[in-house]
Amino acid sequence: MFKKLADAWRARVLVKQVEKHPVSGLVLSHLRNVLNDRSQGLGQHWSEEGKQKLVGDLLADIDQQLLQPDPTLAVRMRTIEFMLLASSFDVLVMQHPSKFSGISGELKLHIPKLATLNTDLREFFYSMDPTPTEFNDMWDAVLLRYWVLHLYMSSYQVARVALGDYHSDATKDWFRPCYMSFCIWHENTYRQELGLPSVVAGDQPDLRAIMHSTWMNRAQEGHKELRLVWEDSWIEIFHEPSPFAGLALQ
Repeated sequence: MFKKLADAWRARVLVKQVEKHPVSGLVLSHLRNVLNDRSQGLGQHWSEEGKQKLVGDLLADIDQQLLQPDPTLAVRMRTIEFMLLASSFDVLVMQHPSKFSGISGELKLHIPKLATLNTDLREFFYSMDPTPTEFNDMWDAVLLRYWVLHLYMSSYQVARVALGDYHSDATKDWFRPCYMSFCIWHENTYRQELGLPSVVAGDQPDLRAIMHSTWMNRAQEGHKELRLVWEDSWIEIFHEPSPFAGLALQ
């Protein structure tokens, strides 16, 4: 009995410490807003035990980045990692009409075939026990995975803003165009594997799709204004403004 009381007391103290932290406190507030919303997504479909584990794992992951010599850069790179992962499932979840040119919103029905063609998706489904083989079960697995990855991505988005790694002018901030780029690149990759035509506008669509994947490279170079550098690289290759030039993406 006394051990349980002590554990509960320590847990409350830890929560209070997190709530006061200038970065983790904002992330915790975001997590509570998402997971307490029982009308949709993880808030509706995830167990209370699962939610607690998600919160604990996510805060621990962010804490590791905040302990790095350059926490702002560490959070940025981790944010981009989860953007890359989330977008690989998002393009399977999106429905027509799409969010942006180069994303069709029409890949959902191709999930079973992609599960035999795409290495990452094959491993994702194989890791599950039992491995889903029916479309509805595969769809549920993809959707749940997207929700979890999106929670990680959006939580890191909160952290990177708290650390000042953003531009107050939405036409200059890097987060949304980077994410749209990753979606375009994943969609193009899936279409290549399926033998479907590209939906990337302009000549050399495959090269354009590859350019959409290069945000990680630019970030690793340590540029402060990531969007500016990426858009400059687009102009250098294609001699035209990037598809995001001047846009405040939602």
